Amino acid sequence: MKRIYYILPPLIAAMALATVEAQEIQSIPKVVVNITIDRLRSDYMNAFLPIYGQDGFKRLLKEGRVYTHAEYPQSRLNRAACVA
Repeated sequence: MKRIYYILPPLIAAMALATVEAQEIQSIPKVVVNITIDRLRSDYMNAFLPIYGQDGFKRLLKEGRVYTHAEYPQSRLNRAACVA
């Protein structure tokens, strides 16, 4: 009977960790797309919405994540070369 007390807690802990690892694996996205367009304000995305195709920007806006105010710290010396 005392053997069960020694075996049971590590077994329960191992089962709990296995289910947590399985849940984490399912939440990883298949593809990550990052599109950065210099000087494109986020309100322009909605302004030009009628000209976007269904499988292009409309799909990215509907199913993806849009950051309305994102900044990248860059030096002001040669911004065009940094973005390219």
